[in-house]
Amino acid sequence: MSEIRCLREIPWETRNLGVKSFAITEDFITNPDQAILQDTITRNTLEFGSIFIQARIGQPDRGTVQLLEQAGFYFVETALVPYSIFKNNDVLSRFVVDMSGFYPDWYDLCDLHVFTINKSDSALRSEVMDIAGESFVADRFHLDFKCSKKIADRRYIYWVDDMLGDKTITFDVLQYIGKTVAFMARKESSILLAGVSTQYINSGLGSFFWLSVLKQMMNEGFTQVNSMISANNMPVLNMFARIGFKFKNPSVTLHYWSPGDLTG
Repeated sequence: MSEIRCLREIPWETRNLGVKSFAITEDFITNPDQAILQDTITRNTLEFGSIFIQARIGQPDRGTVQLLEQAGFYFVETALVPYSIFKNNDVLSRFVVDMSGFYPDWYDLCDLHVFTINKSDSALRSEVMDIAGESFVADRFHLDFKCSKKIADRRYIYWVDDMLGDKTITFDVLQYIGKTVAFMARKESSILLAGVSTQYINSGLGSFFWLSVLKQMMNEGFTQVNSMISANNMPVLNMFARIGFKFKNPSVTLHYWSPGDLTG
């Protein structure tokens, strides 16, 4: 049995985390073998010194989860796929007709501006990067007790920088009186990442921003949207429910560090 059956390299995480990084393959998830996995981990640890491995397991595959836990993996999050079919989303339909009532009374609609950015605009890129560096706290790396906050923050900055350089990914932003307060990165019908400035996390503008982007996607010809979210992130889960999303495909994510932790 070849090594690729157990692990596949994830080079972006190697760069983000600073250690050689892998993901458990779907082939291994459906045909688990603890002895071969342990041998693969041992050989990679000897070669690279430190390694990181992630595994995302669709429920209810508890047997594979238990096998990974016996090999030193540990649970970090349950993830869900929020999705919406636009024609069936009554909240979105109401928003398209009349946006009033979808943002707090203390804001004036004329002060709120949602638009797709020109990614060559260095000022907007900088504002998006600043939000990426401060707004993520409920994701699996920030909740992983073996990963430092510094490295978890850096991971999102690197990820957003990569996406800003990817021509296939669109960035939308919400500005309030000319100040960028939120961003969203999307590729085709998938929302990849969204962040809100810490000053505006409890502003009540999340639903307005998301619905505005969905309206823009409809105008671009898309008929549905999906994303992925940690079940730890209750405020955003509640927002998804408020704006008419449904949920599917629950999975659990496990991490493995060898040796020790990542506290750099």
